[in-house]
Amino acid sequence: MILVTGATGTVGRQAVAALLARGERVRALTRDPLAAGLPSEVEVVAGDLTVAESLQAVVDEVRAVLLIAAGPSMGEQAARLVTAAGKAAVRQVVALSSLAAGERTRTALGDWHRQVEDAVRAGEPAWTALRANGFMSNAEQWVPEVLAGVVHTAFPQLAASVVDPADLAAVAAEILIPRGGVAAAQRHHGQIYDITGPRALTPTDQVEILAEVLGRSIVVAEQSVAQYRAGLSLVFPPSVVDALLESRSSADDDRATVSPAVERIIGRPPADFVQWAVEHRQLFAGLPSGSVTAGRLA
Repeated sequence: MILVTGATGTVGRQAVAALLARGERVRALTRDPLAAGLPSEVEVVAGDLTVAESLQAVVDEVRAVLLIAAGPSMGEQAARLVTAAGKAAVRQVVALSSLAAGERTRTALGDWHRQVEDAVRAGEPAWTALRANGFMSNAEQWVPEVLAGVVHTAFPQLAASVVDPADLAAVAAEILIPRGGVAAAQRHHGQIYDITGPRALTPTDQVEILAEVLGRSIVVAEQSVAQYRAGLSLVFPPSVVDALLESRSSADDDRATVSPAVERIIGRPPADFVQWAVEHRQLFAGLPSGSVTAGRLA
């Protein structure tokens, strides 16, 4: 059995689906099992990475863990889970991290993710860290503005090799259940992989792609940083807002990095934003195709 924490989030849901598709038994950790909305074959359990006492029973009979933590305390969350896993029979932990963890300039966001990596590195189970870039799905926050024809952003020319969350989930599933068996699994132990899309795109590039896919005109309007902060503050607590703005202002950020890791691990190139936009065009056209989520911090 594989435990997925953060199972109701952007990547967690995709990972659950990918693991089920491989015939794996999946246990999903969530604070509110009744609201999880996961497939019936998933064992949904109540627990909280911020409460150590809730975790020991959660890892019982679990072979491996996909660890997805969030927020300023994500390092502490990871340490609690890894400690519980070390007391059980867990043999492997795959942790979701961020490209920010490898940046030359220290930022709060990078520090939080480095703490996650340090926690799994210090634990007993074999470990792998996936340093993900920003998600293509974060464009879903633009849905109301796309429908109105004007998308506002404070950093219209800040390029990032955004990745499809489904590709990140596929990478995690391949590491947790490798097609090459034990030898393939051992190849991933102690590795840190940069997980990116196939090319760096600015928000302006992404909006232009959405406009082409939808066959309509969409204008990009540059916001002030103060306006951008105000928008973030509607979704995130102050510490997270500060960390996001600090990261986006970093002169040494690696968001434009393009890594070959996705293709090397799953045997196919990562999806391009054009492909992602086509697959989600109903959402941006104002038609029902699932809920819009704010995404996670990558």
